[in-house]
Amino acid sequence: MARDDQDKAKLAQQYDLLANKFKELYLSGKERGRESMSIALEKAQEQLTEIKTFSKEQGEELKQYLARDLDESISYAQQLGTDAKERLNPARIGAGALSSLATVLEFTGDTLHSLSVQTKKSITF
Repeated sequence: MARDDQDKAKLAQQYDLLANKFKELYLSGKERGRESMSIALEKAQEQLTEIKTFSKEQGEELKQYLARDLDESISYAQQLGTDAKERLNPARIGAGALSSLATVLEFTGDTLHSLSVQTKKSITF
């Protein structure tokens, strides 16, 4: 493996460690939202820097990458929600169609959940 490939692999591994520590800290807290995400991300970076997982500079860089990725994911999810609200206005749909749509959405939700689980197993940023 070339040096550049090794550096990228190590960076990806460190990113994953930071993401996992962030997730652990965020989910262990009671609050949800951007502020609690920022606090969890800061704590994750500090904890991993303290145990020498990466240098302070590397930790700061990785924290910026993860913050960027989280912001992009949130923006994307919010846009999806807005689009769905606009397109799936129940007042515009008849009762029979609404029942069919509910069934399709339930199936789609299950499928998206399954896809989410598979993605979490294989994702590498």
